Amino acid sequence: MNGEDSTWTGQRAGWISKILAVMVMVSFFVYALPVGHALTRPVIFFVPYPAARVNRAVILHRDMVRRRAILERLDSLSTEMDRAELNRTVMDAFVRRALIRQLLRKNYVRGMREKSRVYLEGEMRTFGGEESFRAWLEEAYGWSLTQYERHVVRPFVEAKELESFVQSSRSYQEDERARIDGIRAQMDAGEGFDALVLAFSEDATSVFNGDYGWLSRDDLPSAWVGPAEHMDIGQISPVLEEDGRFTILRLDARDETADDLRVNVSALIINKKTLDEVLDDFRKASSVQVYVRF
Repeated sequence: MNGEDSTWTGQRAGWISKILAVMVMVSFFVYALPVGHALTRPVIFFVPYPAARVNRAVILHRDMVRRRAILERLDSLSTEMDRAELNRTVMDAFVRRALIRQLLRKNYVRGMREKSRVYLEGEMRTFGGEESFRAWLEEAYGWSLTQYERHVVRPFVEAKELESFVQSSRSYQEDERARIDGIRAQMDAGEGFDALVLAFSEDATSVFNGDYGWLSRDDLPSAWVGPAEHMDIGQISPVLEEDGRFTILRLDARDETADDLRVNVSALIINKKTLDEVLDDFRKASSVQVYVRF
């Protein structure tokens, strides 16, 4: 190697060292200063700094800042929350969405893009069409249709689809189903309905032995109509599966003089596992690492 080559190599090494030193210093400020600090904003939009990791999913610093900027346009949020609280809210939303999307993939629940589009088209129709809806979004929030679909519609649809799956899933509802089946078995073995209601029912009526009082056909949940029509007085139903709960029904009285169905019923209710409970369990079993300051 001649002298010129040696000098060039030395200069290049010097420049690389300086660049690395600057990058280390910038990275220090990115993670030492709160999310979205003015000193770090010019950098985070060019360098994909991670703000958090949820299992294998990475949440980027710049995406957090963009989401916060959108939320700050909502006067109610910007006035009720300080910046740190808003940053935590944004992070919680990103973590929650990452967990939801991972559970959707794990359970092979698909079609989110198409379902989101259908939901968005329904919303646009209520405003008289896409043009009117776009104008309202721009005036109210300064959002584009793409931003609204990405930040509002898609997360909402994903959560609703996972919630629907959880409610109908035998695996997620296995413990709750086992509880209600066990209680029904106790009734078959001679245990009193009222005592079991007081001991196990998760409904507010448990303190009244599950008594719902007199109900007309229109007042009855749809799953209760068949048993209320066909059971004998004092008879106890099998386990009824409803949205959000499992129910055991007892027919206490029937008004035979009424023009339509009118009955007095009592119920023992066990609530199904909710989406929030499933997400809490999944989060505890997941690796959630947050790197940024609020």
